[in-house]
Amino acid sequence: MTIEEIVRRSSDPAIVFQLYQTIETIRKQRQIANLHRVVRYMEREFNCPPKECLQYLHQVVTDSLIVETVTVGCKGSKAGIEQEGYWIPDKEALLERISEESHDWYCFECHKPGKVISCSTCFRVYHKLCLDKPKNLHNFKCVWCKANEKQANEQERLALGKSLYFVVTQQKDYWTELAKKPDEEEHPYYNFFVHTHCDLERLQMDCHNCVFRSNEEFLAKALLIHHNYAVALGADHSLTNLAQQFVEDCEHELQELKLCRNCFYLSNTKPMKDWFCKPCDPPHQVVWAKQKGFDFWPAKVIRVEDERIDVRFFGRHHPRAWITIEAVRNISVSPATLKVKRKQHWKQACDEMKEYIRQCECALGKDEASKIILSDSPYGIGKNAKLLAAMEKVNRSSPTSNHSTPVKTTAEADVNGSVVVDDEENEAKSDILDDSEIVDENNHLPTEIPSETKDKSNSPPAKRIKLEEVTVISKPISVRRSFDSEEQTILSELKQNNCGCKARYEAILMRFKDYVIESNRLDKSKMMRAAAIKSEHELDEVRSQVVAEYEDKIKELKEKHEEELREAKMRNWCRVCLEETPSPCCKNANRCTDCKDKQPSDVSMTSSQRKRRSGRSKS
Repeated sequence: MTIEEIVRRSSDPAIVFQLYQTIETIRKQRQIANLHRVVRYMEREFNCPPKECLQYLHQVVTDSLIVETVTVGCKGSKAGIEQEGYWIPDKEALLERISEESHDWYCFECHKPGKVISCSTCFRVYHKLCLDKPKNLHNFKCVWCKANEKQANEQERLALGKSLYFVVTQQKDYWTELAKKPDEEEHPYYNFFVHTHCDLERLQMDCHNCVFRSNEEFLAKALLIHHNYAVALGADHSLTNLAQQFVEDCEHELQELKLCRNCFYLSNTKPMKDWFCKPCDPPHQVVWAKQKGFDFWPAKVIRVEDERIDVRFFGRHHPRAWITIEAVRNISVSPATLKVKRKQHWKQACDEMKEYIRQCECALGKDEASKIILSDSPYGIGKNAKLLAAMEKVNRSSPTSNHSTPVKTTAEADVNGSVVVDDEENEAKSDILDDSEIVDENNHLPTEIPSETKDKSNSPPAKRIKLEEVTVISKPISVRRSFDSEEQTILSELKQNNCGCKARYEAILMRFKDYVIESNRLDKSKMMRAAAIKSEHELDEVRSQVVAEYEDKIKELKEKHEEELREAKMRNWCRVCLEETPSPCCKNANRCTDCKDKQPSDVSMTSSQRKRRSGRSKS
C-alpha cells in the first residue's frame, strides 16, 4: 500500500495574514470587502498581481480561513446591488472546528502547506520530498516516533528528567519571550495556524514530571516551538529566530548529555566540592594534554573524533579544549620529561587526578580502574585505532617514554643513621621495586615495564633494606634521561656525600626571616599610619559636630530673644516703677495704679522730659 498524500491546507499563512489585513482595513472604512476592493488593495500594498490574488482568495476560502458571502450594498453607487463580500470567520467557531483536527496542516520540516503525509502515531505531517527515504508502508511513522519506540524504565526516566530539567533552565535568555504563548493583542490569529501549542513553561513542567523517555523526544518538543512560530509568525520574525537559537542551544546541550550523563549532571549541580573526582559510567581515560602557551596538564578524555580529542582538564575551573594527538602523552610519562613547571595550580590538578583514580579504584576495582591510565584505554583513545597508533608513535619519540611516573619513596641514610628524604632526587630518579611492575606514588594501579626496559637492564634486581620503617634501595639506579646543569650538579653532590642541603636551607631560612621582619615592620607602619589618619578624621568629625551644635544653640537663643522682645513691645509698662500695667488712660502717661500720683524719677525720665518739667516749675 502506497503512502497516502492529503492536502490539509493549501494556503500560505503569510498570504492569509495579508488578506486579513486587507479585509480589516476595508471594514474600518465602513465598506464591504468585495472582490474589487480586495484585489486593488493587495496590488497596491503587497505588489500582488490580480490573477495571483484571485488564486489566493480561492485557496483561503477553501481552507475556511475566510468566509465568502453575498451582501447587498446600502449606500453610494452600490446601494441595493448584490456583491460578493469577504469576512474574517468567527474566532470561537473556527477554533472549535480546528480542535477536532487530528493532525497538523503544515509540514513539520519546511513549515509549508500542500500535499502532506500524516504520521500514524502523532500529529506531525511531512511533504514527501522533505522525507529522507519515503517507503511504501501501511502505517507511516515519523523519525521522532521511531526514536521513541524504546521503552525506558522508571529509574532511567527519572535520571533523564533531572538532566533535561537543567537543559531547559539554562536557557535563561529565552524565558521572557518563549515562556508563554504570544500576546493575543499583538498576534490575534496565532491559534488559527497552530495545531499543538508548546512553550518553555510546558517543556520545563514535562521535564520536572519526567515525561520524556529519550533525548529525541525532548528535542522534538523543542522543534515544535520553532515550528509553531515559523508557521504563525513567519520565518523572518524575531520570535522565530529566537526559537531557532533555542533549538540549536538545546542540541548542543543534548550532545553534551549524550557524551556523559554523569559529567553533565555533576557540572550543573556541583553537589560536592570534589564533584570532578567522581567516577563516571563508563569512566574517562586520564592523559597529559597540552594547550598552546601552557604546560602539559592532567586531563580526562571526553570523546575522540577524527584526528582530534576533546579533553577536560583537572584543576580549578575544569576548562575544555579540542587538541590534536601531538599534544597528548600517556599519563605514565614522567612530568620531568615533559619539562613541566611544578606550580601550585599544577600540583592541585595532579592531586585532583590522584583522587579521581582512587575513587575509580573504590568504585570499579583496581583491575578495571587500571585501564583508565593505559595508552590503549577502551574508555578513550583506544576506541580509535588510527589515533592510538599516532599516540604510540609520539610516545616512542619521547626521550623517556618507556618510563612510568617516578616513585617518590626513596630515602638516604646519613652517617649518623638518620633518614633524609630528598624530594628533588625523588622527582629525578625512577626506583624499580620489582622486575615486572612500576608502582605510582600511592602504590595504586601497577603497570608492566616494557620488554625493552627489561632487556636493557642487565644488573641484578635491587635489594630492599628497612631503615627506620622506610624502604631504601641499596643500589642506585641509572637514570635514563638527560638532566640540565643544575640537576647534574645536585646529583654529583649527592653521589659524593657532599650534600649542600643544610647550607641552602639555612640561607633560605635567613632570607625568610628577613622577609618576615621587613613585612612585620611594613605592616606595623601601615597600621600606625592608618590609625593616625583615622584619629585625624575622628577629631575633625568631633570638631565639626561641636561647631554645629554651638551654632544651633546660638541660633536658638537669638530666636528666643527676638520672640521675647516682640512680646514685650506689645505690652504696656509703667513709666515710674517699670512694671507691666493695664491699658493706660491716656497715651502719653503710662502709670500703674500704685504710681499714678507719683512723678517719674530723674533716672527714669529722658532729657527732654526734664527740660519740660523744669520749665513748668519756673512758671
